[in-house]
Amino acid sequence: MSTTINMSETSSGTEAFATVHHEVNNKRFLHLFSERSNSKVRVSPAGSWNSVSQYFDLTDSLLLDSITLTTKSERALQIAQNSKLLTLSIQRKDALNTIQSLRRALKKLEIDAFEVYEVDEDSDFQVYILFSAYADLNSIGKKLALYLSHLQLFSVEVAYANQHIVVPLQRNFSWIDAQLRPTQSRKRMTFSAALNRFLEDLDNNIVCPEFLHTQLDQLLEQTSAYATESDCSREDNSQSELIEQDKQIFEHHDEISGLVSTVSKLPKQLDLFSLVKVPAKTDPAEYSLTKLPSQKTSGNLALSAEFHKLQTVRPPP
Repeated sequence: MSTTINMSETSSGTEAFATVHHEVNNKRFLHLFSERSNSKVRVSPAGSWNSVSQYFDLTDSLLLDSITLTTKSERALQIAQNSKLLTLSIQRKDALNTIQSLRRALKKLEIDAFEVYEVDEDSDFQVYILFSAYADLNSIGKKLALYLSHLQLFSVEVAYANQHIVVPLQRNFSWIDAQLRPTQSRKRMTFSAALNRFLEDLDNNIVCPEFLHTQLDQLLEQTSAYATESDCSREDNSQSELIEQDKQIFEHHDEISGLVSTVSKLPKQLDLFSLVKVPAKTDPAEYSLTKLPSQKTSGNLALSAEFHKLQTVRPPP
C-alpha cells in the first residue's frame, strides 16, 4: 500500500510551525521588557530622547513597530526591578581591553559566551545577561558592580532598576566583533532572523540568579581577603621605612639640634624657626613593628619633620 504525500499540506504545516515559533519568540522578547510606563522615544539617532507621558503605558504593538522597523521611532524603557535581563554598558574609550578583561571576569561566573552589541554608532557598547528566573536586579547588580570595581573595570556600568535602556533590535542595532567592528546590522536582517539570533545569544549565556548570587559572594570574599593581605603588606613596608628613618635621625640628632639652634638665632625674617623645639633623643631600639603605629608623634619622628624643613636652610658664613 503506497502513501501519497501531499506537498501542500507539508508546506502549510511548516509555515504553521514557523508562525507559532515566531509568536513564541515575540512573546519571549516582549516579556523581557515588562516595565512600560515612563518610556522615552526619539525619531532618529540624531534626535534627542523625549519622555512619554507618565500616564501612557507603551503597548506591545507600538514596541513591535519599532523593532520590526515599520516606524522610524525608537524606544527606551525603564528597567523593572524584578527582571530576567541584566544590561551592562561599556564605554567606548579603550573598550577593546575592557571587553577582554570583562570576559575573564564573567568567565568566573560561568558566563563566557556573551555577545557585544551597539544600539547606535555613538552610544556605549551593550552586553545582556539572561536569568533563568526573575530576580531583583538591584541586589545582583550591586554585587556585580562591586566585583567589577575590585577588578578595576570602572568603565563597565551595571544598569539598575528604573534606569532607561534602549530596546535592542531597533533600527540602528548591530552585532559587534572582537575588533569592535559591526558584523551584522539589524537593518540588513529580517525581523525573524534578528530575533532568533538575539534570543539564541541570550540562551547561550543563561544563568541561574541564585547561582550568580553565590558565586559573587565567594568572589567578593576572595577579593576582600586579597585586599586585606595587600594592605597589611603595604603597612609592614611602611613601618619598616619609618624604623629605618628613625635610626638615621637618631644617628644625626646632635647635628640637627645644633642646626636648629643656629637658625633660631638668625634675623627676624627667620623668626619662624625660633618656634622649633628639638625633641629629646630617643633610642630607636624602643620601636617595634607592633608599637610603631602608635608612635607616629614620637620624638624622633617629630624631629624628622623639622629636619626636612631645615634641609635647605643654612646659617650665613
